[in-house]
Amino acid sequence: MEVFMNIMNNILNNKLLKKGIDTENMHEKMRPNNKSRNEHDGELTSRQVEDTKKYSIIDASAYNVMAGFGEQYITPFAIKLGASNFEIGILSSIPSFIGSLFQIVGARLTDHYRDRKKVVLFFAFMQSIMYLPLFIVPFLTKSILLLTIIFSLYLICSNAAAPAWNSWIGAVIPDSERAEYFSRRNRISLTFLPISVLLAGLILNYFTNINKPDDIWLGFGILFGMAFLGRMVSWYYLTKQFEPKYEFYKEDSFSFKDFLKRLPETNFGNFVMFRSLVAFAVMIASPFFAVYMLRDLGFNYIQYTIIVLVPMLIKVLTVKYWGKYSRKIGTRNIMTVSAFLIAFIPLGWFIAGYFFFGHPIIFFIIMASEMISGFAWAGFELSTFNYILETVSPPKRARAIAYFNIVFGAAVLVGGLLGSYLAISLPISYHGISILLMVFIISAVARFMVPLLFLSKLKEVVIKKDIDETKLFIDLVISRPLHSALHQTANIMLLAEEGIAKAANGAKRFEPIIGQMIEGIDRSLEHAEPIRKAIEPRIIRDSKKKHYEELIKSHERINKDFHYRKKPKR
Repeated sequence: MEVFMNIMNNILNNKLLKKGIDTENMHEKMRPNNKSRNEHDGELTSRQVEDTKKYSIIDASAYNVMAGFGEQYITPFAIKLGASNFEIGILSSIPSFIGSLFQIVGARLTDHYRDRKKVVLFFAFMQSIMYLPLFIVPFLTKSILLLTIIFSLYLICSNAAAPAWNSWIGAVIPDSERAEYFSRRNRISLTFLPISVLLAGLILNYFTNINKPDDIWLGFGILFGMAFLGRMVSWYYLTKQFEPKYEFYKEDSFSFKDFLKRLPETNFGNFVMFRSLVAFAVMIASPFFAVYMLRDLGFNYIQYTIIVLVPMLIKVLTVKYWGKYSRKIGTRNIMTVSAFLIAFIPLGWFIAGYFFFGHPIIFFIIMASEMISGFAWAGFELSTFNYILETVSPPKRARAIAYFNIVFGAAVLVGGLLGSYLAISLPISYHGISILLMVFIISAVARFMVPLLFLSKLKEVVIKKDIDETKLFIDLVISRPLHSALHQTANIMLLAEEGIAKAANGAKRFEPIIGQMIEGIDRSLEHAEPIRKAIEPRIIRDSKKKHYEELIKSHERINKDFHYRKKPKR
């Protein structure tokens, strides 16, 4: 644990120093944006703000270690326990919905105690504890119900902390730095997610290859133990962060009923409906990708891990790209473009499963689909988070986020239940299309419809520009990435050419030396030839001589036959 902390501290300090920030001498006060009711009225110094930003990145990195070893392998754990498709759908939806209901609890605790840090620390600690009972599930009943209860408690803790944390981090990061900071935070912290997933996959693959069947549970136990440690490191760095003073005014309070009534009337309300319907469409198919890989296609844990890793790596590589254009063309525009791109993900899975089932190439087609997934979700997650912070004022943020997540959780529940119902109700096969492939197609159609319905309803908050969405989609998804790829390829080729030229020039300098070495070797060989002949055994010399004479005779016969055929016939 100490090694991890030291590594992360060094990484963050180096990055801050490169940006010209002295981490040891930052004493200026932050300038408030609004003297009356400002979200930075907690009088954090610049030093405290920079420390909090740095520790938040370490906290997020450790959180992703937890997610990589833990959350990403809950579904494979359930499949190994013997869960059916319907039970997988239940596991993916009901705990999320139950957890979302506790967002209100988190918001009320935040308003009551006026201490966001205390609320976050308590629930973060309890969340880490929820990994420990998973050790004993396989040895007690192998009950999916017990797993669902434990996972529900885990998500209750996660959701209860969310309103306080969102309000806290939103109060620390100034508006002008928000897009750049979260882009950098995501890029650094997400690096730990694929590393954790890869290590977890290797661990499971190792225990799968052992002849004893029960040893796989030891592998899952190691994964959940690492997830517990990751969250504890995250909790430790949460304790080191500073919180601005939390101001709560009764006039900023509003009920969930009022929130629902005003959904169609406000920009944030339209966003809540849009984001929730995207979640509904995604959840129709999302729980069953792992089932399709491990059960229908028979992928091993290494193949499963690679497919899970691909979108994570693409996220890390492309989140800076989305952050850059988010600042230029607006958060709303990035959000709608990436939402359309998300609709293509299940289509890729359908094409792979329908046209290439049983062929080795199916693995690479699914991988390509998941590359699109990583690119799309990197833009969508960054833009939706920033859009919430842009559209909700700081005093209302904790409660608004809590209410949003309840609606979001309900959409996840309904989408997951619909997917589960379809997975057990549709025909086993229809014209060669399996049940899960039909579910993927239904999800793809729903994903396309949602952004089409909300294009005119979502408004840009910060950057006001008239932009053609179709041209923007082609520009951001095809033209710019292709241009960037070609540009990078050209740069690599130029660098390679320069390297070759430098190597050639360097070789010219050594030509006289190399020439002298070759001449010296030739002379040495000439002097050594008599010695070689003297020590060569006689039987080898006779054999060589005989072979040489046979070659001469063979050559003479060939020449004789050739001249004979050339003579003109009389």
